[in-house]
Amino acid sequence: MALPLGEAPGLGREIELAGLEACLDGVLAGRGAVALLAGEPGIGKTRLAGEIARLAAAEGLRVFWGSGYAGEGAPAFWPWIEVIRQALPAGALA
Repeated sequence: MALPLGEAPGLGREIELAGLEACLDGVLAGRGAVALLAGEPGIGKTRLAGEIARLAAAEGLRVFWGSGYAGEGAPAFWPWIEVIRQALPAGALA
C-alpha cells in the first residue's frame, strides 16, 4: 500500500511512518502487528499515531486509542484500559 506523505503535511517522520505503513500492510494481509511509539514529550508521537490511525480507518479498520499519563496516579495499564473500554459494548466493564 503506497500512501502519499502529502496527506500528512508537516509530519516530518517519513521513515517512522513508512515502518508503520509496513505494519498496516501486514495487518491488511492478515498478519498481526504491534508498534510502540516512545520518546520525549513533544517529538510528534501523537501526531504520528494519529496519522497511521487515520490511514487504518480509511482502509476500513476499527481504531481504538489509548494514551499514557505523564503524571503520577494513573492506574496500572491505563492505555490498555482505555482501549478495552472503547472495544467493549457500553457498560460491559460496569
